Amino acid sequence: MASKSQSEHILELSRELLDDIELGRLDTTKLLLKCSRLARLAGSEEIQKWISFEISGYSSSDPVSIFYMSKTGRWTDYEKKLGYWGPLAQQEATVAAYNAKLASMRLPDISGDWANVATSNILSALNATTNSISTLSAITSRVLGLLHDFVSEIYYQREFAALAETIFEHYKKNVDTLIAMHAGAVLTKIPAIIDRLSEGGRGGNKPGPSNLPQNFRGIRRRNLSTDRHNGRTKRQYPEARRSETPKPHRRVYSREDC
Repeated sequence: MASKSQSEHILELSRELLDDIELGRLDTTKLLLKCSRLARLAGSEEIQKWISFEISGYSSSDPVSIFYMSKTGRWTDYEKKLGYWGPLAQQEATVAAYNAKLASMRLPDISGDWANVATSNILSALNATTNSISTLSAITSRVLGLLHDFVSEIYYQREFAALAETIFEHYKKNVDTLIAMHAGAVLTKIPAIIDRLSEGGRGGNKPGPSNLPQNFRGIRRRNLSTDRHNGRTKRQYPEARRSETPKPHRRVYSREDC
């Protein structure tokens, strides 16, 4: 069996996780562990840290923990730092217990003076249990939504990257074929030219890649020397300027002339 590259493994794992989340094939603990593996492979340190909090419980001293407490709606009183700090499995177990409690609740078959009091107490307990189930279920829903966003982003990044690579390889193959058809003789000479340039660069007077900077420096020195020579010519031979049209001389008259 041929070994897969890391990119191919990430693509396959993210595709499986999308199906797991959308079809509900795994319970949340196994799903979190599998998503943690994907986050480790993809290099998503923040997601990996957040998933560890969902597995083992949140911390009040970690900024990532505080951030995802808000993202998953776990606060009951943010100012007092009260909320559902336990792992996701604990919240789901609490929901299951509340559902069992809700199923066992019923209005008492009593009459008399205490009937209204008993009925009011049962209804209050039912409302409190229903609100708790709703709050904890919303936490699970937000966690699954965040996991789905993360996995789908990784999946589509890898999928389109693989598609672009396939398209590039396809056109590269066609271009290589056309070049071989129309310039095959030139292509066969390229390795020999590269070898000659490399040998010239290692020593001798042959032109090579390593000799190019020296050649450029030599050309620059010759240009500078030519400029200096031109400058000396203008200074040493001022008669070169005498060919210019002389300016008219202005005569100054004295009093005696007047």
